[in-house]
Amino acid sequence: DVNIDRADRLGLILPTSLCASQVARGIARQLNATAEKASGGVTRFVALPHTEGCGVSGGISEQLYLRTMAGYLAHPLVARALVLEHGCEKTHNDAMRDFIAQRGIDPQRFGWASIQLDGGFEKVTGKIASFFQLKAELSHPPQPLTIALTASEAVPDLIAEAFAQAAAAIVESGGSVVVPQNCAALLEAPAFKDMFTGGTGASVAYGEAVRVPGFHIMEAPTEHWIETLTGLGGTGAEIIVAYVQQALQGHPLVPTIQLGPEGAPDIDAAATGEGLADRMLELVRGVARGGYVPRNLILDNTDFQITRGLLGVSL
Repeated sequence: DVNIDRADRLGLILPTSLCASQVARGIARQLNATAEKASGGVTRFVALPHTEGCGVSGGISEQLYLRTMAGYLAHPLVARALVLEHGCEKTHNDAMRDFIAQRGIDPQRFGWASIQLDGGFEKVTGKIASFFQLKAELSHPPQPLTIALTASEAVPDLIAEAFAQAAAAIVESGGSVVVPQNCAALLEAPAFKDMFTGGTGASVAYGEAVRVPGFHIMEAPTEHWIETLTGLGGTGAEIIVAYVQQALQGHPLVPTIQLGPEGAPDIDAAATGEGLADRMLELVRGVARGGYVPRNLILDNTDFQITRGLLGVSL
């Protein structure tokens, strides 16, 4: 069933730059430690601190960055979102507002705050807390489930087949599955080649929101694990399922289920035995409904980093 009622209703504080990132993280932690989230209907607050947005670079790097940020503002798990600028960066609030408006996203759906313009840390913290005290209504209509599949290692054929079976079940039910283009371990597995015959060319750009249900391959400029997870989250994936040899960092906003060798510490399930596809789908349902929280979220073993693309150019 791809129309599962989602348990998470996230309050997102989205920093526009490195300069605003640590302030956003601090405010999210402060709000999570209070009862503020209960009054607004938010289950947890998330900030996405990153390293981009302060300089004067432009072109492809700037478009990639803004596109990824827009994907998170419209993410299906986000009930209420606020954009936080420092005030001196190139990709300030107005740049973000103009970018999303050009893509048909109403800027009035979101809150907007400025560390400098609003009078410093204490005042901007109060403004953000007041914004999230309002009743959190989902800023988008309910939609079928989108998940992402990836792997950090070569994937045995039996495990690749289970991933393909789970992916097919979701797509056939009207949902979407996204695999990064750098994940040859899955895309070149016979089970995926047999099931998805559209080739390995990217159907969505890095961090681009999926608009048409189905199976998608996301452009991935690098092999970096966290950069890949960050791009997958921007596509609107609500859960990431990954095959790993050892526990790795997950995503701070998108629950990341990790499957690996039996007995490996801090993974979510062993990728062994019969019925793996069914167990994967049961884990996905458990996360979506709130009955299961992946280990990396419990341990706060998460990270977020926007890719700098093929040329490694920072903003």
